[in-house]
Amino acid sequence: MNVIIFGATGNLGRYLVTEGIRSGFIISAFVRNREKWSDRSEISPQHERITLIEGDASNQQQVYEALTGCDAAIIAAGTPKDASGFAHIVDTIIT
Repeated sequence: MNVIIFGATGNLGRYLVTEGIRSGFIISAFVRNREKWSDRSEISPQHERITLIEGDASNQQQVYEALTGCDAAIIAAGTPKDASGFAHIVDTIIT
């Protein structure tokens, strides 16, 4: 199963990536800043079941391209402290 995780370098996202790999999934890790990956993840970006995608989760074209070929999506991007920004990200991904 191919799973994309939006916000893969955040607190929840890192955990979801690790558990997804341990569960045998192929993971597309959608991150805002690729450089944060090495500081925040115990899994190498060269892992055979990881694809890092750097982009903006509120950009419809980038989200559309990232979702292509995925069986499931998990939204761990954004923060509840920024309700309108979080709602925009969710709306973009769902749309």
